[in-house]
Amino acid sequence: MYVYKNVQDRYNGMALYKGSLFYVANGKIAEQANGLMQDPENPDDWYFCANGQVQGGYTGLAEYDGEWFYIEDGKLNTTLAAYVSYDGGLFYVAAGRILREVNGLAQDPNGSDWYYLAEGQAQTQYTGLAMYDGEWFYVVRGKLADHYTGTVSYDGSEFYVVNGMLR
Repeated sequence: MYVYKNVQDRYNGMALYKGSLFYVANGKIAEQANGLMQDPENPDDWYFCANGQVQGGYTGLAEYDGEWFYIEDGKLNTTLAAYVSYDGGLFYVAAGRILREVNGLAQDPNGSDWYYLAEGQAQTQYTGLAMYDGEWFYVVRGKLADHYTGTVSYDGSEFYVVNGMLR
């Protein structure tokens, strides 16, 4: 980190250098900084780095300490509440992380769609019945079949479904 053309060898934090943002430790670019890195000067800010450089073009999920977090333009986004596509899956994200504690039916916070989840991931391979709030619902490829009315075969029995709900 340079201040008035002098190296500030004790600086720790994020620094702009040649148009890019870098993670700096003891006045030098921390090339070993990979993955999510907390800004020492602003502890609420986390950045996704590769070799010390913030990956400003990256939007997606990143793992940190056994959890998965949503990164937008290289920075942790703790305001997002949505379903996020990643690596062929669909994940429920809120407050910046996959809600792995969510199992069963959960509504899209930005719409009317409902998905059948296991550890925060939509179970797109699942077609069958799922219970929610004491009622049974019909799920097709991990999504509530709320436009379906008709009979459903499940576990050797026939059920009548109206707009995705057993009657």
